[in-house]
Amino acid sequence: MPISLPASPSHRRRWEQITDPNGVLHRDDLIWLLEYVKVKIAEPDPELLELPPQRLLVNFRAFAELALLLIHGAGVLHGPGTDGIKRWIREAGYGMRHDGH
Repeated sequence: MPISLPASPSHRRRWEQITDPNGVLHRDDLIWLLEYVKVKIAEPDPELLELPPQRLLVNFRAFAELALLLIHGAGVLHGPGTDGIKRWIREAGYGMRHDGH
């Protein structure tokens, strides 16, 4: 299942900016993403509940890796190292219904 883009224009813009391969990531982007994923997990999202347990573990690992970046003081993130970070971002949001809430 491919990642769906957020339906809300503001969420869609933010998601696209954060996942843009050429874009610069800021600490605030990671905080927004972690909050966004937290809210999405707390919602009763049938699509997310249909994911197999192994897939949910991949989502969680990516979420945890991003949280650790913040704990270790990530500020502005750019350059070749952001490819892995952007992969974690996509993995953390995998399978979530993005409806603007």
